[in-house]
Amino acid sequence: MKKLFSALLASAMLLAMGLSLAACGGHKAFYTLKEAYEREIISYEDLKQIHEEHKNGSEFPPLSAEEDAAIRQSIFENSQEIAKALSSDLGNIDLEFSSPDEIEILSFYGCFQGCYVVYVLAFESALTALWSFEVEDVEFSCPYWNFILVWTNPEGIVFE
Repeated sequence: MKKLFSALLASAMLLAMGLSLAACGGHKAFYTLKEAYEREIISYEDLKQIHEEHKNGSEFPPLSAEEDAAIRQSIFENSQEIAKALSSDLGNIDLEFSSPDEIEILSFYGCFQGCYVVYVLAFESALTALWSFEVEDVEFSCPYWNFILVWTNPEGIVFE
């Protein structure tokens, strides 16, 4: 009886873990491209496609107004976590926003395993400094206040 209870408990725990991780890789709302690749949220082929979209200008249709608003709201709510994730490439950065309206999604690079990959402008700046980062053997460069983020849609919002 004890073995049966243990087996049922273990099965229930595995099912719960699987369901919680099924929504595009886990509990975080955002991942950097490097984090998403390392956690196998995006594949190498996805990474190459994102690179092509970034390099040549995205050909994906723009996000709907509802998708755009949901992602900007999520960036606003998770800005400190995003700043911390980006700090390995950019050093200490401060992403303080007074509203989601201060955030602009410049491009949408597609959905990969249910996750949205977006190119974000956090702040307008007269500076034209570029920063670069490499994932596997794929190099990306962006103006300093622009980021490529992978949004997991943790609330499971269904868009029409």
